Amino acid sequence: MLIYAIQSCSWGKFQVMGKYYNYLYSTPNEMEEAMNMCEVQHFAYFKTYLKDVTGGTMIKAMKEKNWNKIAELYNGLDYAKNNYHTKMKNEYDKL
Repeated sequence: MLIYAIQSCSWGKFQVMGKYYNYLYSTPNEMEEAMNMCEVQHFAYFKTYLKDVTGGTMIKAMKEKNWNKIAELYNGLDYAKNNYHTKMKNEYDKL
């Protein structure tokens, strides 16, 4: 049961879902241990999400500043209900 809980949580500074563990780790427990180790592991998992889980689509959307696509990939099809795309654009515009 614990492995299902691990897969159901968002992990690390970038809050990547545990269900993608198999793109970088052998088991959910291995992923959990890595996430509890250090922020370098958080970044490695996020990088794997960007490149492998989304097939590079997220990176393309980021380069194009396509806030709708970024929000959809990261938060799911209902992203607009919480205005994730608008919030990201607004924060980016503050930079």
